[in-house]
Amino acid sequence: MLLPEGAYDVEIAAITLEGKPVQRLSDLLIVENEILHREVDFEKGLFQIHVTRNNELSDAVVRLYKSGTREVVTQTRSYNKATQNPVKFEVLPGLYDVEISSVEIESGPTVRMEKQLLAGGGKVELAHNFKSGELKVGARQGTALVDATVGVYSKASGLSVASGRTYQADTSNPKTFILEPGEYEVRLNAVKPAGLGKKTLPVTVTEKGTISVEGVW
Repeated sequence: MLLPEGAYDVEIAAITLEGKPVQRLSDLLIVENEILHREVDFEKGLFQIHVTRNNELSDAVVRLYKSGTREVVTQTRSYNKATQNPVKFEVLPGLYDVEISSVEIESGPTVRMEKQLLAGGGKVELAHNFKSGELKVGARQGTALVDATVGVYSKASGLSVASGRTYQADTSNPKTFILEPGEYEVRLNAVKPAGLGKKTLPVTVTEKGTISVEGVW
């Protein structure tokens, strides 16, 4: 290919391979009367993605997208076992976006790592550590447990991030939630006994911390 002198970015698409993977070569310098030779390898490479929560192995859905699109190339779950975490994807070289969505934390917080370039026969190692704390919500009338619905709302956005029910059982009252650190509002609505009404409780969840609150009628 004959080109004028200058610096170029080159994009090579393997049109005969599934998905037409693309590789890019940046800042190639063309000098007059010289030949520039580069080889591009479309051998499969490896993504290795390590997912933790509070620095312990954590379960999450990990998706690999064709970069700049919502086209899923492959996906799996990391789980919290060393046999499956880090996640490993063997895929054709190209440009990818990586998305990690927590399974363990309420509302499934998601992180996205864009424009990850995988070379032919290469390896890309990525890691993300989710932060979380524990919230326990109880409900009682005197010494008797109260069956109540529980709504947890972000103070920053006003949006619901979690919901549940305490019931009148020691196994579910208090109700436990795993949340991102932050400020929340807990809204309780008594179901049994009927007619007790509602309670609203402010809470702050800290990283690796446990906070307990209780609606008392």
